[in-house]
Amino acid sequence: MQALLLILLGGGCSLVYLSHKNQGWLNKKLASRYWCWLGYGLTLLALLGWLSIFSLAPALMTWTVSLMLFFGIFPFLALLRAPRRSARDE
Repeated sequence: MQALLLILLGGGCSLVYLSHKNQGWLNKKLASRYWCWLGYGLTLLALLGWLSIFSLAPALMTWTVSLMLFFGIFPFLALLRAPRRSARDE
């Protein structure tokens, strides 16, 4: 159950990150605000899941630390992909 909630939270955080204009994974941000709101919904759904497992304080702490982890790691994941090749490199 906890792994599923972490996957749910990671998916929600990634949708919120990808809908931002300064994200580094895609060439353009996700087109619709729908994706951002879906990401917010998934993160809140994960919070409800944590609340069903733990009491209030540990659930909020787990949710907050996981949010900090995902939003701290996602900008650096763009550095792991292969560099983009331009037309003059060929």
